[in-house]
Amino acid sequence: MLNNVLVYAIAEKYGISKLKELAKTKFRNQARSILSSSEFLAIIQALYSSTPSSDRGLRDIVSQICAPKGKIIAESPDLNGSILQVGDFGLDLLRAVLDYENRRMEKEVTSNAALGEKLKKKEEEIVKLQRQASSVSKLLKKVAVEVETGRVSEISVFF
Repeated sequence: MLNNVLVYAIAEKYGISKLKELAKTKFRNQARSILSSSEFLAIIQALYSSTPSSDRGLRDIVSQICAPKGKIIAESPDLNGSILQVGDFGLDLLRAVLDYENRRMEKEVTSNAALGEKLKKKEEEIVKLQRQASSVSKLLKKVAVEVETGRVSEISVFF
């Protein structure tokens, strides 16, 4: 990954856009393992020292991959050194974590709204079934009274 960062920076410096895109693609394909890489701090340092803050190519890839693990990074002495040493990374990570959590919350709100609709429909079904049960209960009581008073024979109730 470190080599791809360096190739990306060199390609940017000399205006070789196809090489820059190739380095970015290779970096993206390997970036999922960045947190477990022993070169994490070196990669972050090289990335942030060799690219301008306006070039979001590799920076966004790293911050988006790290965002779901922001708490782990902040609490890990091995990983949080990158935040302390590379301030721009800390800011990018913070923004990515906030964006990630915002998207996660929006999904939860949408999911909760859908569940609320399902619950409302089920409650309406329960009310309908309770009314039907009440009607059947009243009918059975009426039949029982008629059977007890002799107005209807037990056999005729079933036929």
